[in-house]
Amino acid sequence: MKIPIRLKNCGCGGESLVWFMLEDTDIRYKCAHCSKEQDLGIQNLRIAIKVILRAQYELFESKDYSLSIVLSAMAFECDLNRLYKKWKMLEAMREKKIFLSSEHFDDALRRMNRIFDKFKSTADLMTDHGVTGFVNNSPDLQRLISDKFVCVPLERVKKDLKKAFEENLFFPRNNIIHAAKQYDEKAAKCAREFALLGMTILEKMDDAKIANSRRGGTSKNL
Repeated sequence: MKIPIRLKNCGCGGESLVWFMLEDTDIRYKCAHCSKEQDLGIQNLRIAIKVILRAQYELFESKDYSLSIVLSAMAFECDLNRLYKKWKMLEAMREKKIFLSSEHFDDALRRMNRIFDKFKSTADLMTDHGVTGFVNNSPDLQRLISDKFVCVPLERVKKDLKKAFEENLFFPRNNIIHAAKQYDEKAAKCAREFALLGMTILEKMDDAKIANSRRGGTSKNL
């Protein structure tokens, strides 16, 4: 998959649209305005971020709203898989003193037919509060939702996060793939915001779990 990123660079004031492959970790490119070569600096971009960049390109530039929705859901699922495998691998090393490759957990992930089940299972590896409970116990996350996510009503998220995610991200993705349904710009913007919200929740959970581990905590509680 090709991934686009817009960069203001070189000090020349110009902007370049740079394309790279999903698997790329280090490439050089030429500024479209002054032809200066420089490193793209994508070493620390995880797959989910790369995919959401492509979703944003399809939304804002190509205007392919249905493709943007599919890619937004894909980006969120990339982070789910990454963190599920990460904490399962660490759990196996801590409790059983064995190393299991990430591929060892592929079957377990495939058996989770509904994406929100995968969300819940991944969250349970990092917190005892569950997904909704984690959001309800995080004032910083609630402020972020209120300030940054236009399509995400905070009260609805706090009341029924599962339904909000299903209606705005997972069901549209499924309708596109299985029934060739087409969606408009508003739906694509909401899908992107819910994907970013899911990725943000996972990142906050991961940070909290790491911080607790460094304090020597044995519980998943924050």
